[in-house]
Amino acid sequence: MKEQIFNSIKSELESVISEYIDNNNIDVNNNFCIDNARTKVVDNGYIKGCENANEWFQKHNITESEAIDYVKQWEDDNCGGFEGNTKSEYIANMIAYIISFDCFCKEVA
Repeated sequence: MKEQIFNSIKSELESVISEYIDNNNIDVNNNFCIDNARTKVVDNGYIKGCENANEWFQKHNITESEAIDYVKQWEDDNCGGFEGNTKSEYIANMIAYIISFDCFCKEVA
């Protein structure tokens, strides 16, 4: 994934997760609480519906094929193989999950 796309998505997720933390008085000194906040925001279907996913891809200047390739590579590397789900809603949510985990969890660890 291009660095510009990665940074755009990362920035959005940091903003949304930080807002959730602020609105819910999460203890930012507790790594478990921060990861729980990330999970509440991202793992419960951050992007709803294929139409919203396609708009999200456009917003971040990523093509659907680039998005699928990114998730496929990550699943190959981390899950023993690509699940095969290429629905745009699934792909968008997987990208949000991957980037939020790789960035947010490493930063608080």
